[in-house]
Amino acid sequence: NAPMGLAFIPDDSQTMPSWAGDAVVALHGSWAIKQGGGAESRRPPSLVKVSFNPDTFGQVEPVVTGFQSAKGVRWSRPAGVAVGPDGFIYFTSDGPESALYRLKPAQK
Repeated sequence: NAPMGLAFIPDDSQTMPSWAGDAVVALHGSWAIKQGGGAESRRPPSLVKVSFNPDTFGQVEPVVTGFQSAKGVRWSRPAGVAVGPDGFIYFTSDGPESALYRLKPAQK
């Protein structure tokens, strides 16, 4: 899977304190993983969090998925990621649907 961009959540993050010090990575996806290849064998694009907490160091968790159908058809692929001055995560995508997305924690 091709990492296209990454951003670290600031240690003093008020917006995402449980993610402070962790990285968010835009994974662009990859092609033909299974022998014989084909659309069904692609690794799907996604946005993931990589933990840098000493207790969970290196753990990878999905943040945003669903950019690819079960048949391997992709509607978009994450490309860049940044933390904005407002503390929220922004990411871009390319592919048939190019866009800029803003993520923020769900309201409880």
